Amino acid sequence: MTDPYVDDLIRTFYALPAPSGLVDSVRRFQGRARIDLPRGLRWTKPDQVHLTLAFLGHVPVERTEELKQITQSVATGFQGFDAIVQGVGGFPRADRPRVIWAGLSGESHLKFGDLHHRIWDRLNSEIPKPASVGREFHPHLTLARVSGPQPPGIAEWMKQNSEFGFGVWPVRELVLLQSVLTPNGPIYQTLAQAQLGI
Repeated sequence: MTDPYVDDLIRTFYALPAPSGLVDSVRRFQGRARIDLPRGLRWTKPDQVHLTLAFLGHVPVERTEELKQITQSVATGFQGFDAIVQGVGGFPRADRPRVIWAGLSGESHLKFGDLHHRIWDRLNSEIPKPASVGREFHPHLTLARVSGPQPPGIAEWMKQNSEFGFGVWPVRELVLLQSVLTPNGPIYQTLAQAQLGI
């Protein structure tokens, strides 16, 4: 059997999209942050903010229907919940981040983790797990990436915003997204969406 052509593969992942209220909160936060840190960061477009539950990488396009069905079945068996988006942190370290994220407080970590594992349990026989899946799951919303040297003052800025509150997130929808990489950043296309608990 021959290997699939690149055009026969799509880059996909399961995610929880941020609702409009949270998008507005992120937009306001980024606006202030751009004044404090004017250089050295690539900010996530607010309307693209999401929480990645399972990154599948490149999968054959003919598997799309199976992945859509998994979207619906996982969502139907999981009730929506509210999460508190609070705190700014970074990977790999908060004082020298390469990725800057908004965190989640309270017991919602357990809910996000449960959804993550349910999806991979369904995918286990369909899609091979990337090596990163073996690492502990850290639910977060990516706000920005550090594209070069650490911006001056970023360590102190991270500390000042470590408890910043973005508000309550009513988590109600699961989506399957295709990521198309471009020179201006990724473009996300919705392949499937389903309401939690319905």
